[in-house]
Amino acid sequence: MEITPPQKCKAAYLNASEHKLRIEEFPLEQALGPVSFALLCHRDRYRSFEVEPYNERNVLCFGAGSLAGARLYGYHRLIFAARSPLWKGFFISTMGGAARPLYHAGVDYVAVEGKSEDYLIAALKGAEDGTVESRFEEIREHDLLDIFQGYKGERGVYAVQQYTYDRFNELYRAGDKYMDFRIITVGPAALNTNFGSISSTVIRNGTFRVGVDDWAGRGGMGSLMAQGHRTVAIAYGGTYAGKTFTENIKDIKVVNKIFEEEFNERYTDYVIRSGTKYRYDPHVKSAGTFGVNMSVLGEWLLSFNWQSVNLSAGERKALYAFVKDHYLKQFNEEIVEPRTFATCGEPCPLTCKKIYHEHKKDYEPYEALGPNSGIFDQRAAERAVKEVEVMGFDAIEFGTVSSWVLESIHKGLLRKEEIGLEDDVAFDPRTYTIESSHQNAQAVIKLAELVAYRKGIGALLARGVRMAAKELDMRFADRVAKVGESFSDNTLYLSYGETGGISPAQYWAPGEFVPLPIQGKYLTNYTINSLPPRELGRSCAERAIKEMYSEELGICRFHRCWSERASETLLRRGRGIDLNLAEHCRELLQKIIEYDRKAGQYQVFWETKKTRNVIRRYLAEVRKKLPAEDGQLDRWIEKFNNSPEEAAKEYWEETRKGYEEIITRVTNE
Repeated sequence: MEITPPQKCKAAYLNASEHKLRIEEFPLEQALGPVSFALLCHRDRYRSFEVEPYNERNVLCFGAGSLAGARLYGYHRLIFAARSPLWKGFFISTMGGAARPLYHAGVDYVAVEGKSEDYLIAALKGAEDGTVESRFEEIREHDLLDIFQGYKGERGVYAVQQYTYDRFNELYRAGDKYMDFRIITVGPAALNTNFGSISSTVIRNGTFRVGVDDWAGRGGMGSLMAQGHRTVAIAYGGTYAGKTFTENIKDIKVVNKIFEEEFNERYTDYVIRSGTKYRYDPHVKSAGTFGVNMSVLGEWLLSFNWQSVNLSAGERKALYAFVKDHYLKQFNEEIVEPRTFATCGEPCPLTCKKIYHEHKKDYEPYEALGPNSGIFDQRAAERAVKEVEVMGFDAIEFGTVSSWVLESIHKGLLRKEEIGLEDDVAFDPRTYTIESSHQNAQAVIKLAELVAYRKGIGALLARGVRMAAKELDMRFADRVAKVGESFSDNTLYLSYGETGGISPAQYWAPGEFVPLPIQGKYLTNYTINSLPPRELGRSCAERAIKEMYSEELGICRFHRCWSERASETLLRRGRGIDLNLAEHCRELLQKIIEYDRKAGQYQVFWETKKTRNVIRRYLAEVRKKLPAEDGQLDRWIEKFNNSPEEAAKEYWEETRKGYEEIITRVTNE
């Protein structure tokens, strides 16, 4: 890496114990982006691999990319990184648009260190000259719980957000105008579970934009913030705008000039063409991750806690009719036709946020807490998703919990009374009717409160699916024997080390199950394909390197089709940084693997029958759809049919070897 002229970056260390803020400037090459900064902190300075995830040395790092402040769409994604209390290894979670106010706060990175005696809210404000002001206020636990229960008409995450706004909004006011600022908050799930999220709603002119909120959900970063540092909200923003660029890419005319010279296309046209799915796709006449995915996945769409993979193609098509003719139809009529679109908080032509009243609708939450939880109606899904958000959960992780619990009730492993239900759940995909969406949504709502506040069986589920499943197998051994199926075999997750685990993203694709250092996200190849496992592992590694561009540079991955091609050019012409970005990101992944090994974390073969069956059924189904040119797919299908356990282990091991060949450049024979 060469940087001409030499440049510096600025980090703020927010000490929750002492209620102090320390500012450090250091050469940019020491931490090019927020992932580099987090690894610098965790590997070299705090050595968090030596301690448990909730130790105060496990600093919560977040930051902006090195091109923040430029007129570049999507380059203001806020990147969180730390050792995950759920996955137990180094993890990255992201939040759209929330880095823009951090840039105006005058810092590139923040590290939350120490642990407050009472719960803490903090505020950072940057001035035009680059100085940073800080304020701190403690909240006693009983007062915080009261706020969660209700404050000015809001509950949970949104109540703490409103409370923090009331305490600090005047800090960001100059006369009759507000500065650019934002508030990141947690909910009760962060205090009591391993998969609490960090949430933030866009603020414009001092007013929350209802429904336009974003979440750093994966990996339990909210849980780390609340339990590791006893910090429940941080406000930040200001008036700083002093970053300089080698070519003035703060000016859209200069950005256009660069794109016309380098890529022979006007910038905004290039962005819109590359992001059709997220804006509006005329081919399917829908928009966003929900609309396009629900339109194109068809019979590959998951439902009923992944039970759908065991159904025939005809049965899956019948279930998909509930989506096409009702669930998706509602979305298109209520959101796409009237074009109720918004951005994540930064100017962007993709307007990827699809809003219906106070509900922002993305694929993953409305799939995990939709069809995969036996819900195929928008009104029912809205109730379920909103309650999960109010409690401050990672909606994908909680969707895995809820769908598993509902199937366990359906099969007799759990009783409905154990989660406070009067009505039965409807979780047989062959007899299901769409009217049952509401009773299943009610079960999800009840379960969310139990888990968020660790009530009854919720105290077990709060640990995460992997550990909860093993404990439930022991606690209810008599039921397991009677039913003939275990709790563990009715769920699926990715294991890491002795106790780490995370649920996969909501795609029936083997790339979501490859043994990677970071799973449950998109640092993988999650396309439907017929690649042999060794080649699949290699392709997942190659995709992980590219996806790391977005993490390290603070870019929204919805812009990846153009940003992966353009980022090296923009770094060179905008910041004077000459860098092989692919090699840099491969080295970041190597460092993550090295960190995890020091922390005692390692890949673990698929532990549950359902996980192994997902792969077996995938191979059989993909054989019907895609050609098997060299016969390898047929050979793997035969192996799984003859010896499922041995075949699964061999398949898993082959993908692991393929991944390592690319990342570590070690050839495995």
